[in-house]
Amino acid sequence: MESLISRLDGTDKHDKHLAWVQLEQKLDSGEVSPEELLNVFLCFRNHGTRYRAWNKVYQLIQEKKVSQEVVKRSVNCLLELLSSDDINVRWLTWYITLPPLIGIILSEEELVPYYNYLCELKDYLDLLDDIPFVKCHGDLK
Repeated sequence: MESLISRLDGTDKHDKHLAWVQLEQKLDSGEVSPEELLNVFLCFRNHGTRYRAWNKVYQLIQEKKVSQEVVKRSVNCLLELLSSDDINVRWLTWYITLPPLIGIILSEEELVPYYNYLCELKDYLDLLDDIPFVKCHGDLK
């Protein structure tokens, strides 16, 4: 596991991808438990790897492999991704990872302080209408 952690914290994107695939295989085979995966990676320092871990959360909750309460303990690490300097991670977190988790581990109200970070994405993307509860341009509630 230490080798995978080191690779997932590296700078080689291809190697990080391969390491994540290996980690998912270990998860599927039971060599790595869902709790271990989440304990190590939900607050991981590398935002790309952290994003990948958060992407597994909804599935693991639906499959009853982890409880909502276990995940809620790390919700601040998800909120950090909503304001990540990595625009790709920020965008993917808002549009892919976050929507199924609203109402399960956090509420729309908890997201209000982060709306400005989403609204900054309008310069990069034309998808803000896909998140109906967000109002940009000073119309935040």
